[in-house]
Amino acid sequence: TTFSDLSLDVTSSGPSLAALGDVFGIALPNSEPYSLETRVTGGGGKFTIADASAKVGGSDAAGNIVLDTASAVTGLTMTLASQRLDFKDLGLDEGSGTSTSNSDGRLFSAEPWPLDWLKQIEGEITWPVGTLVRGGASAQDVAFALAIHKGAATLKYVKANIEGGTI
Repeated sequence: TTFSDLSLDVTSSGPSLAALGDVFGIALPNSEPYSLETRVTGGGGKFTIADASAKVGGSDAAGNIVLDTASAVTGLTMTLASQRLDFKDLGLDEGSGTSTSNSDGRLFSAEPWPLDWLKQIEGEITWPVGTLVRGGASAQDVAFALAIHKGAATLKYVKANIEGGTI
């Protein structure tokens, strides 16, 4: 189906992102309850998701997303901001959505992440986060920009305050 001059106000909420994924036939993690509000406009495979506001548990994100699905590889420009982002809320913490402390103190696990979807996207993600929480570790004033090209993600920049230091 091809849409032209599409303009939708979208509101959704549910018990978990997994329930939302079921609607679209994609696998999303078992998360805390979510709510989402946004406006979708566009047509011909090019869409803007504007003024998006999402909450998943105690985590939040707001911003804009531009998608170009007219080509074999989806174009993506995503600019979001969060006050708090907790991997546990998103169902991305170890133990299928339950928080566990990292005994080695790292913010991210050494386990590989499933990133095959990167081969289907070309674009850039920019996302400042006030507080990023993963297991027993947290970082403040986090910001990063990620470029995605030909299946590879390149971290253009990252900054964060962790335990009194800055990276």
